[in-house]
Amino acid sequence: MCLSIDGERKIQITPRTVKLVMGTPLGGHYIVIPPNKVVRSVHDRITQELGIARNGRISAKMLIEVIKNQKDDPTAVRFLVMVLMSKLLLPTTDFYIPKSDVWVAADLDWVAAIDWSKAVFQALSDTIRCWRQNPTSSITSCIVFLVVLYIS
Repeated sequence: MCLSIDGERKIQITPRTVKLVMGTPLGGHYIVIPPNKVVRSVHDRITQELGIARNGRISAKMLIEVIKNQKDDPTAVRFLVMVLMSKLLLPTTDFYIPKSDVWVAADLDWVAAIDWSKAVFQALSDTIRCWRQNPTSSITSCIVFLVVLYIS
């Protein structure tokens, strides 16, 4: 993928570039979200752990408060992964943590085996493709990556 800054300057983006800029692992499993029923059951379990309604929505602010109270706890690490995914690595325009992010972070062994560089690259590629088709839309993927890459 290549972003054209102007007629002369272009930025080539690859999963390896993401690794170099973000320090994310390169190589491993792709994130494949299972059927909605599976995602929903994990989300329901996590909302129960948090003590919120089954249909409740999980915010990053809520998770950060829980993390502050549960230091050095695997649960706190799962919550940190949810926050990092939704706010840094794979952000969306939604204020709340997507159910798919809750599902991904539920298993820390699986989280450690994910190809995060490829995941960030793919999300960025998808939103840039949408932006090219509709320039009034927003690029919601890892903007931090784009800024750091452009500066360097």
